[in-house]
Amino acid sequence: MSGVPAILGDADAPRSPSSETLHSRLMDSAPLGTALVGADFSVRYANPALERLLGFGTGEVAGRDLGSVVKAEDRQALILRIDQVLRGETARFSLDCRLMRAD
Repeated sequence: MSGVPAILGDADAPRSPSSETLHSRLMDSAPLGTALVGADFSVRYANPALERLLGFGTGEVAGRDLGSVVKAEDRQALILRIDQVLRGETARFSLDCRLMRAD
């Protein structure tokens, strides 16, 4: 499967309580699969749409390494692009990568 949009940023950056609540509500209700991923490539949060898309139960994606749900052939390209963002070389990128379902 492919075509899951992602937004990269500092998943560990502090937020105010009101922005945290708004952010959580937006993520939880989004119809598209969305995840927050830390600089160490671990999934900090995956919304219900992404969990369903990947065939996981509630809370089963969070804590996993992002590479564990990306097809092996696509992992290196994804890591390179994310590293470019983290180094400040680019603010955004587009990449088709295939994801793996739990089942």
